[in-house]
Parts: sequence; C-alpha cells; structure tokens
Amino acid sequence: MAHRDHHTGRHHQSVEHYERAPAIYRDIGHAWAAANTLHGLGRHDDARAAWRKALELYEAQLRDEEASSLRELLGALDGAASGRSDR
Repeated sequence: MAHRDHHTGRHHQSVEHYERAPAIYRDIGHAWAAANTLHGLGRHDDARAAWRKALELYEAQLRDEEASSLRELLGALDGAASGRSDR
C-alpha cells in the first residue's frame, strides 16, 4: 500500500504505511524486510540493528548465502560509518 500511495501522489499516506511496515515485518518474521524499510526511511541505526537480528536468524537457520550477504552489507555500512566519523 505504501508503494502504491507513493506512486499515486498520496505521499502522506505512503509515509504512514512505511512507518507501520517494520513492525508488521518483524511480527511475521521478516527481519530483512523490516531493516530495508527502516533504511529507506532514513533510520539507519535501527536498520543496522534489524539487519544484525536477521543475520543471527540466518546463521541459526544455517542459511549461509543470506548470512554471507548480510555480513558484507553490514561490513560496508560499518566501514562507511567509520569514514564519516573521521571527518
């Protein structure tokens, strides 16, 4: 619904839907989708925490490919954050 609202010019409703989405994703066990939504909303610290939770779940489920992708993503984000704090 958020995507539809965004593309039909109903931006206020779109933001409301996107703000509710992370909790819904977490409730149904989609930590990765929750993190992506948080990141898209500019809530980067919350997104990192959600991606770390997703990584724990993937590792526990022996989902090696997904876990590897998340490790790379988190490494890149942590590296970018370190670079910003040096400026």
